[in-house]
Amino acid sequence: MPAGARLAGTILLGGLGVAIIAATALLPAYASLRTQEYRRDCEAAQAQFLAAQVRANRNVLAAAETDPVFVERLALSQGELVATDKAPFGPVGAATIPDVVIPPAPPAPNPPSQWLLATARRIDTPAMTRGLYAAGAAVLLTAMLLFGRPVPRRLPQPAGTRQAERA
Repeated sequence: MPAGARLAGTILLGGLGVAIIAATALLPAYASLRTQEYRRDCEAAQAQFLAAQVRANRNVLAAAETDPVFVERLALSQGELVATDKAPFGPVGAATIPDVVIPPAPPAPNPPSQWLLATARRIDTPAMTRGLYAAGAAVLLTAMLLFGRPVPRRLPQPAGTRQAERA
């Protein structure tokens, strides 16, 4: 077999064997990492929302001290808290809550790929892990045996010819 064909076969089969073993070892850990990153991003979005809510509440407290129109709008939005000398325009409680009170929710982070999580769950079972490691080792062994350097074979020589060669 030519050296180029041996090299190509070794690279193809050897690469396949290494890819099987690497995927078996790394894919469950990578899926766990992506899941933890998603949870971290969800917590960060929730913290961002809560910080915006704190800022909005501080703005409400500051506006309540100085802005009587804001106080009336806030009272109307809470239900039937209307002064006796005033009549609301429209149904009671229909006023909208001012934007300063409820901040918009931040966008949700993108969840990890479902294909990745499902594949990692399937690979992470002990039987599947053993099987994939064995398959990867078998492919590497096949590459070594099929495309390895040929070993020169020496035929056994009869005993009489060895003595003639020494003399």
